[in-house]
Amino acid sequence: MAPQECESISDYHEQQQCVIAFIIHIAKTSNDPSICVKIDPQYNNKKSLCQRMASKLAQETLVLTEHIPQVQSNKLMLATKNGTFVDATDVFNVSASFWSWNAKAADLDNDQWQDIFIANGFGFGEIQNEIHSNVFFHNQGGTHFKESAKEFGLTQYLNTPSYTYLDIDLDGDLDIISTAIMAQPQVYINQTSDNNISGASNITSNNSISFSLRDTANNQFCIGCKIIIEYGDKLHQIREIKLSGGFLSFDDSVVYFGLGESTKITALTVIWNDGSTQRVPSTLLSGFRYKLTRKPMVQ
Repeated sequence: MAPQECESISDYHEQQQCVIAFIIHIAKTSNDPSICVKIDPQYNNKKSLCQRMASKLAQETLVLTEHIPQVQSNKLMLATKNGTFVDATDVFNVSASFWSWNAKAADLDNDQWQDIFIANGFGFGEIQNEIHSNVFFHNQGGTHFKESAKEFGLTQYLNTPSYTYLDIDLDGDLDIISTAIMAQPQVYINQTSDNNISGASNITSNNSISFSLRDTANNQFCIGCKIIIEYGDKLHQIREIKLSGGFLSFDDSVVYFGLGESTKITALTVIWNDGSTQRVPSTLLSGFRYKLTRKPMVQ
């Protein structure tokens, strides 16, 4: 667009933006930052942009041997009792999952151990080597993970940037809804509770329990609150309520626990987001979703 074309624009603000765009274009193509002074001082941010785009970049010779080599790999960091973390990536067999957008842990078969579903995709599959399925790491009793996407019916070669976990059919196991580039959303209905996972064998039906929290005094959906359950022979699990969950992904404010063969929990503790704790020493049966509400104390 030439300057005279900008003059034909009736709206003053849009006319000024047109002129600025033309000045930036001329300054950039001529590599002359001095042209940027023609931009009105009230548009100082645009003037700074113009100067940066018109300036020649400093030439730098990069010597790769002088830098730390980069290794492409996933990282699984496990917390220790003393508050530090150890790298358990290779030991747990989760180092490679191709070009990944998103990975989140959840107990998808309710066996008490959290699994990892990884959404993959690069470009639109122009090159054969870029086409990889989503990956599902099935937790093997806390010792390592086994890649089991095919076994669990989660093989999918679409470019998948984001997904969410939720129990869409309220049958006690987590389902998956994912997005896909240039394709419709993908819905994976978990059939663990029906002991009918597509292509799976030797998988037993397990129990589960879920909770939602409501805080009428502060933070209505209790984002950041934690729930600890006690069950079985001195077993316990902990979950935190959070909405964010990876790249472009958000989850429902509900926490899910797989209980394996246990049919109940014996107590639970809520750590509210203000740091206060509340222990509920009650037996709660599996197979239900419970809602706990904290109301303001009456003075």
